[in-house]
Amino acid sequence: MSGVPMRNIGYKKKHHPPYFRCTRCKTLSLNPMPSSWQLMNYYTELNENGSYSKEIGKQRNHSILDFLDKCTPNSPGKNWLDYGCFDGYLLEQIQFQGYTGFGVEIQDEARISASLRATGKVFESLNENQVEYKMGVISMKDSIEHLVDPNSLFIELIDLIDHQTELFIQTPNTRSLSALIHGKKWACLNSPEHTVIFSKKGLDIFLSRHGWEIKTVKRVSKLLTIGYVLNQLVNFGGYRKQANYLSRITPQKIKNIEVRFMGGEIFVHAVRRE
Repeated sequence: MSGVPMRNIGYKKKHHPPYFRCTRCKTLSLNPMPSSWQLMNYYTELNENGSYSKEIGKQRNHSILDFLDKCTPNSPGKNWLDYGCFDGYLLEQIQFQGYTGFGVEIQDEARISASLRATGKVFESLNENQVEYKMGVISMKDSIEHLVDPNSLFIELIDLIDHQTELFIQTPNTRSLSALIHGKKWACLNSPEHTVIFSKKGLDIFLSRHGWEIKTVKRVSKLLTIGYVLNQLVNFGGYRKQANYLSRITPQKIKNIEVRFMGGEIFVHAVRRE
């Protein structure tokens, strides 16, 4: 992938690596790429600072239900692997629909929670814990952009899939209207948490390379409280000062209002090529 360094783009924090932009498809990737160990420490720090609080969890759960509504697999009752399952809320929901839910989650506390919810096993990684079952469905909601090596993961997935396996992904799109409008201030430019941010074209090229064919692409809107959005803008993107000021002066009643927001994400349904 040819590209150019984007040293003025990204979530500004000390020692966070800048993004590298592919000149062909406009996909962004961190350069240098953080190690899995560095990301684990980063997530641990986020957890200690309250980034996974109950209030934020409620908003995440709303988003998961919206994601699940878009997933319409043609594999009823089969095994479902949720990669990046966090605390297992999606696994719990798909179990209610008759699937056996398996998960992969690198964060220890979240993985323990997911293990208690899932009828199937929850693993730290596919590399270290081989799943013995074929998957009818694989979901990756807000997770592919966190991978340090997406190619290696999709190679590992080959042993778990067949020609009927379906893939559902939700991820930021570097060519979305939100990304183009906000530019360097786009909240999804979150280094080092977002390691690879695909464009629609880039994701199509990537999935095709690994034997997947995209069937559906949809823009994503999320039902979020105004307070949650302000909190996210305080922590991510280029509007931190403005968001911090608005958060201080906005009454709680206003913060509790739910509105549909579009942050530049896409939902993709792909299937294995015959």
